[in-house]
Amino acid sequence: MSHALTLRKHFAVTTRPDGAVPGAARAVAVDGTPADTVMVALASPIFFDPPPAVAAAAAATAGAPPPPCPFDAVISGINRGDNAGGHVIYSGTVGAAREAALNGVPSVAVSLADLGADAVAAYRPAAAGTAAIVDALIHEEGGALARALTGGVVNLNFPRVGGRAGIGAGVVVPSPAGSDDEGAAGGGAADGAAAADGAAAADGAAAADGAATPFRGFYLARQGGQAARPGFHEAFVDAAAPATGPDGKPAVAAPDGTATRYFKNVGGGMRWDTAPGTDTAALAANWASVTALSLRQDVRGGALGPGVAAADEDGEGSAWEAGAGAAVVKLVRAAAKRAGVEAGGV
Repeated sequence: MSHALTLRKHFAVTTRPDGAVPGAARAVAVDGTPADTVMVALASPIFFDPPPAVAAAAAATAGAPPPPCPFDAVISGINRGDNAGGHVIYSGTVGAAREAALNGVPSVAVSLADLGADAVAAYRPAAAGTAAIVDALIHEEGGALARALTGGVVNLNFPRVGGRAGIGAGVVVPSPAGSDDEGAAGGGAADGAAAADGAAAADGAAAADGAATPFRGFYLARQGGQAARPGFHEAFVDAAAPATGPDGKPAVAAPDGTATRYFKNVGGGMRWDTAPGTDTAALAANWASVTALSLRQDVRGGALGPGVAAADEDGEGSAWEAGAGAAVVKLVRAAAKRAGVEAGGV
């Protein structure tokens, strides 16, 4: 899904009745991509007229300062399944937060590293942790952290609670380096913990029964390289007995030789990354990982060598990273204090 947008066709935007979603002042369902939902909020008259993005563009055209945005922040998630490591690239959850950041709104992408989470209880620790992060982002230092981190995404991933045994509250343990297979539940727990902060897994790890905080704390991490590998199953048993494809047509060759085959991506193992300081290593050690993602992906500045045209001559990207780096450190510390948990990596 990533940052996909719906173009050249209509999609439905449905406003729910007041009170339909407990705790929501207003609830709107968008039959589009995650990034579409943020675009609708910022650039359509569904909430405000004129829309915030339209008002900001008009002010810029007139050379006037932009009006204050009516949204304090955009929170995308909680997604079922992590969006750490290489999964950031594919993530619609991060894509929605990125769309907000592109429009100058502080944004947080939130994910729970549990593809099997289907009960409300599985999300409660992540919801409470998210509230602490958002509270710190908006209110700490009079909003200075939100201003410093505007133009990027705070990517927040929570470890699994309950489920299979593992580190603390059921986190799946990565296999040894170089393996493409998932580690056995409950085996090698110290490896994942040591990769994150050098501490034993039992230190501060939560009990699965909810008697303690189900995640150790917030860990300031960099994006790792861990990601699920693709793996495909074909939609027929063998070439002699092809099954009917999704469109109702048999998966056979046409008279002109054109052949159609049907596949489903079911995943094919993992490319692990348990290097110290990565978001995935932090998750394996029962931390909630916090990573600041920039909207820029180009290589710039001194890395390109002196006098190279693509260098970051205005210093814009470097200046943002310096400010955001200091702000995200304060964010992790402040959120940990609000949640009553540890702060790691800072």
